[in-house]
Amino acid sequence: MDFGLGISFTLSEHPRADPLPDLGSPQGPLRVWRAHRGLSLCALAATAGISAAMLSEMETGKKEGSVRTLLVLARVLDVDTDDLVPWRD
Repeated sequence: MDFGLGISFTLSEHPRADPLPDLGSPQGPLRVWRAHRGLSLCALAATAGISAAMLSEMETGKKEGSVRTLLVLARVLDVDTDDLVPWRD
């Protein structure tokens, strides 16, 4: 896949109807989707064009990513952007 950002990535085929991961996990949706897709933190970060430290901080809720970063991560993970944003009470 080419995201028009000079980033090229190929996902192994996975059906859109695959079982959903446990999105209620305390790990947060970004980490859950990354693990569900079988990607390491470093692989996802490199593909999205961000540092592994930034991705780690986004996964733990210490930092919020920009809209552009969330869009790229959503494309790489083949999910909607809304799927990556934790709901706040």
